[in-house]
Amino acid sequence: MTHRHCKAFIAYPIFFCLTLILQGAALCSSALPQEKAAEVSQEVADGRDQDQTEASRWPEVSEDAVFYQTDFSKDWEEKQWTLHGNSWKHKPDAEPPVLSQFQKTSEFKPPFRSPFHMGMLNLPIEGDFVIEATVKSTHEDYGHRDVCLFLGFHDPGHFYYVHLGKKTDPHANQIFIVNGEDRKSISLTTTEGTNWDHNWHRVRIERRVSTGDITVWFDDLEKPVMTANDTTFLEPGQIGVGSFDDTADFSFFRVYKFSKGKPKAEALEKDRRRLLSNRND
Repeated sequence: MTHRHCKAFIAYPIFFCLTLILQGAALCSSALPQEKAAEVSQEVADGRDQDQTEASRWPEVSEDAVFYQTDFSKDWEEKQWTLHGNSWKHKPDAEPPVLSQFQKTSEFKPPFRSPFHMGMLNLPIEGDFVIEATVKSTHEDYGHRDVCLFLGFHDPGHFYYVHLGKKTDPHANQIFIVNGEDRKSISLTTTEGTNWDHNWHRVRIERRVSTGDITVWFDDLEKPVMTANDTTFLEPGQIGVGSFDDTADFSFFRVYKFSKGKPKAEALEKDRRRLLSNRND
């Protein structure tokens, strides 16, 4: 074998090995961004899951104290609610399942200046109680972007509501009463506004009929964001969810009593029949 042939014999295996090494490096470098993208995508998904999980974490409550509770899954019964207007959809297959107040316009026209979207639980509640809800504002951002919760509801002209508005003014981010006239603020304290975004949030309302106190929390369950004191409506009334004229989703709703626990089933049914009878009069 000539000297030239020996050099070629040695060079070819070296060249082949280098080619394999370079191809392997190229494959690894192309795979790494895909793996990294998958990790980032999973992190984003985990963030979305965490957002819902955090907002769904409520302190445990004695089962005997719970008056009503729902996560709006497939066993939610619409007949237990009165959904004012045509702006509501139950979405049991959504993740999470929601009661969605999905459009701004509504067939419901309140008799006085007050919210246009009200989803009311048909069972009136008496005495001292707590409302807890997991909510998401689905409206674009602006100063009066809002979600509302209702209590002490007797008819569309007589009730309280909590308006959680983006920026506070005399008509936003206040506790209101509707008592045969346009809504009127009864807030003793409030904040600069409710920091709505497109995440889930926790809202808690505590009503003490015995003292007239209404206290509201948003996310931070240690520090109230609004307070009021009013004794206009002391009789059993309905509670509910909605918005003034925006859109929102609700994935959890619970009300429980401070005192002896939930009334017996026959008493609840009697109250419901009386309420429906009054509505049809």
